[in-house]
Amino acid sequence: MNYRRSLGQSRRSHRTVISSLRLLRRDIYQQPPPIPNRVVTTEGQVLFSGQEIKDGQNVWQSLGGQEVGTVLGHGAYVAPDWSADWLHREATWLLDQWATAEHGRAYHELDPEPQAALRARLRKELRTNTYDPRTGDITISPLRAAAVAEVARHYDGLFGSDPKLAELRDAYALPANTIKTLPVSISSTPSSSGPLGLRHQSSELRRDLYEQLATRAAY
Repeated sequence: MNYRRSLGQSRRSHRTVISSLRLLRRDIYQQPPPIPNRVVTTEGQVLFSGQEIKDGQNVWQSLGGQEVGTVLGHGAYVAPDWSADWLHREATWLLDQWATAEHGRAYHELDPEPQAALRARLRKELRTNTYDPRTGDITISPLRAAAVAEVARHYDGLFGSDPKLAELRDAYALPANTIKTLPVSISSTPSSSGPLGLRHQSSELRRDLYEQLATRAAY
């Protein structure tokens, strides 16, 4: 009797979960994160456009999308969540920049109190929704734009053939030159077209990476 009652409860719970997932699936397609028209800095410099983001989505899909980072479809995902990896690297870079500028030391060398203050600033920097539905623009600070450029350099090497990242590629099950055509290296000096020459880096790889940043930044 207890067995039948437990089985009935299990079936009801299963139906509830399936119904909830169906509702969530519907909401995902009805309320997707907006793709911005542009991503710009507070100084008015345009970093990239919505069309570049869409082109990047097509590149990602052409690579197999979420299959990137698996081995022969073995079912085990050995690469990171790419959006989370991007944001982690961006956050780490920002924390170190602030720590060095204000305390003369790297973030991990600071005492707990200044670390906590910088983390609070980071939360505001990354979590504030700057998407403007009237213009379709996302606005970020010049420092965050520099962080974007810095992380993009890492991804250039990762999806390219930088020998320093060979071990990491192996851990992620990524072949060298995953994306065959790499962008021109990011300029080490600012240019009139954007921080660190970012506007000139409109290759497929760069657009792919910016798609992840922009959709996360919109929320």
